[in-house]
Amino acid sequence: MKSATSNAIFAATLLCAGGASAQDAAFCKVLAKVMPLAAQGLSALKEEKLSGKSWAARITMPKAKACEILVGEDDEDMHQPSYSCTYAVAGTKNEPVMAEQLVSSVKACRPDMKRWMTSNRYYFKAPEGVIQISISSALVAFEIYRSK
Repeated sequence: MKSATSNAIFAATLLCAGGASAQDAAFCKVLAKVMPLAAQGLSALKEEKLSGKSWAARITMPKAKACEILVGEDDEDMHQPSYSCTYAVAGTKNEPVMAEQLVSSVKACRPDMKRWMTSNRYYFKAPEGVIQISISSALVAFEIYRSK
């Protein structure tokens, strides 16, 4: 039986071999490294401490402004611990475009993930974790956290 990590790496390899864009290939490579760590609490990705409950992430998603590991108590909007990346699109109408690019990349990398959408959020779920892509007026947020 293949592990979630080997399945993700296999999917990323297939994507590269299938002539996918370099952007998708880079995205898949990072996703394959981060997703398996969600079930383990993401502590392996912590780098320097930024604040009381926030650490810089060792790995950054392609084109992200910044990525961090957030730890604390769960609530409806903050599924923690989480790997959280922001994409700066403030002052532009590019929020939906960036979100759609991220959604497309996740679909290309992990077609096995169950997906659904709410008014301003996209969700993808696999046994090892959940991906949430949120759109706000100032940025697009990309989060990975453990499945419950």
